[in-house]
Amino acid sequence: MAHDVFISYSLKDKQIADAACVVLETNGIRCWIAPRDIVPGRDWGGSIMEAIRGSGAMVLIFSANANTSAQIKREVERAINKGIPVIPFRIEDVAPSDTLEYFISTPHWLDAFTPPMEPHLAYLAEVARQIVGGSNVSPAEVAEREPREKAEMETTTLAEEERKAAKLAKLKLADEKKATEAAKVARLVKERRKAEQEARLEEERRRAAEAALSTGVEKPSVAERRETEAHPKVRESVKPKPQTAESAAAKSTPTISKSDLDQRAAFIGHVRKAFKEIGMTDRLWYGRAIPSEKASAATKAYAPNISQDAIMLLYDSSFWRGAKSGLLLTVDAIYWHSNFLGPSGHCLYADIQKISVKGDYDVRINDDQRLEIIGLGREIAQAVVNLIRSLKNHPA
Repeated sequence: MAHDVFISYSLKDKQIADAACVVLETNGIRCWIAPRDIVPGRDWGGSIMEAIRGSGAMVLIFSANANTSAQIKREVERAINKGIPVIPFRIEDVAPSDTLEYFISTPHWLDAFTPPMEPHLAYLAEVARQIVGGSNVSPAEVAEREPREKAEMETTTLAEEERKAAKLAKLKLADEKKATEAAKVARLVKERRKAEQEARLEEERRRAAEAALSTGVEKPSVAERRETEAHPKVRESVKPKPQTAESAAAKSTPTISKSDLDQRAAFIGHVRKAFKEIGMTDRLWYGRAIPSEKASAATKAYAPNISQDAIMLLYDSSFWRGAKSGLLLTVDAIYWHSNFLGPSGHCLYADIQKISVKGDYDVRINDDQRLEIIGLGREIAQAVVNLIRSLKNHPA
C-alpha cells in the first residue's frame, strides 16, 4: 500500500496516533500505522522495516512512554539510517533521552502538550505536507473516504475486542480446570495422610501386643482393648497432634539449601555487575524484582520445565507486554523465544564454548545457535554476552 508517512508511537499513545492519522489522511497525506496496515500473516518486524523504507517521512508521537521504548528507538534509528526525515510531535513536556536526542535535533520538535489538540494536529499536517507533498484531495473525496475508513477502524476494533474476549474466556476455563485439579490433589493427599495415620496406629498396637507377649504379660482380650482405646486419656495419647499454621506453611514451602542460596546470590552479583550501566527497566528485571505474573507467563510460553523462582533475570520483548517472548536466565542456563524470528531455544552455560553479538540484537552461541529478539538492542545483548562470559570464567 502506497503511503507518505510512517507513524511511530507507543501503544499507550494509540488514541492520539489514530487521531493524527485521521487528520493527516484528511489532508491528503497517506499514513502507514500499525497494526492497521500490517497484512494478516505477514511478519511484524519485516512489515515495519518495509514500511519505514517506503516512507517519505516519519511522524514520531513522543511522550514519556515513547521516551523509554526500545522499539521506538529502533524505528527512529532505522529512519535516520535510511535518510528519512523524522517529525517529532511531542504530546508531553518530557526531555528526550540521550539516544533520541542523538538522532533528532531539539529545535525540530513540534510541541503539542498544551490543549486543545486540534490546532497542533492541523499544524502537523501542514508540516508533513511541506515535507512529503501528499495528494490533492477534494472535500467530496474526503467525505466519501471518512465513513469507509471509520467503518474499517470499527471493524478492526471489534475484531480485536472479540479476540481478547475469547482469550479471557479460554484463560478462565483453564483456571477453573486448574482449580478442579488442585482440589482433587488436595483430597487425595488428605486421604493418603489419613491412611498413613491409621497404619501407624495399627503398627503401634501390634508392637505393644508383641512386647506384652515377650515379657510374659497376658495378651488383653478384644473387649479389654476396646475399653482401653475408648478411654479419653488413651485416645488423647494416640491422637495425632493438630497441624499448626507454621508447620503447614513449612511443609508446603520448598526448602532451599544454603548452597543454593549462596549460588543464587553469587549469580545476582554477576548480573548486577554486567547490567550496571543499564539497570532495570519496564521490560528488564532481575532478582526479587521480577514480577510473578511475568515469570509465570514466560515459563508457560517457552520454559515449561523450570519453576518461576528459578528465574534470575527476565527480559520481556512481547509487543503487548505479556512476557510470552523474550529471554530468561537461571543459574545454569539461558532460555529464549521470539514471536517473529524463530522457535524457542535454550542452552546450558556449560555447553557454551563461544558467544558474541552480531548486529543490533542477534546473539550467536557456538556459531550454530542464534538468539534473535526484536527490541533487545545491542546494549542489553552485549550485557547478556558479558554476563555469560563472566559465569564461564567464574562459575556461580
